[in-house]
Amino acid sequence: MKNVFVLIFMVFSVVLFSQDRKSLGQDFVKSMFSDNESERAYAMFDSTIKEQLPPSEFKELGSQITGQTGAFKKILDVNNEEDTYYFYSEFEKTSLDVQVTFNKENKIAGFYFVPHKEFAAESKK
Repeated sequence: MKNVFVLIFMVFSVVLFSQDRKSLGQDFVKSMFSDNESERAYAMFDSTIKEQLPPSEFKELGSQITGQTGAFKKILDVNNEEDTYYFYSEFEKTSLDVQVTFNKENKIAGFYFVPHKEFAAESKK
């Protein structure tokens, strides 16, 4: 019986951990493209990114992306591979994945804008 409780606890921990990262990533993507919330997105970075990318350059990056893609509309789908999440995002002119990688502390350790990657239905989380 004790083993059953341990197993249930482990399964729920993994599911909740995954959901937490999914929510954090969605918040990051939406905040990045909002003029008034780029500081909120920036606060989600780990110290390595903060050392390499000042807040002003991060805000400018968001403006450059929307200059090429048009305004951010919405997140269409979310998939993940271990610590990396793909937020399939719709913009006025195109759709692409915002790839976000998390560290062990659930801070963003990397992010990229990449062409959309298809996932098998069973890998979606």
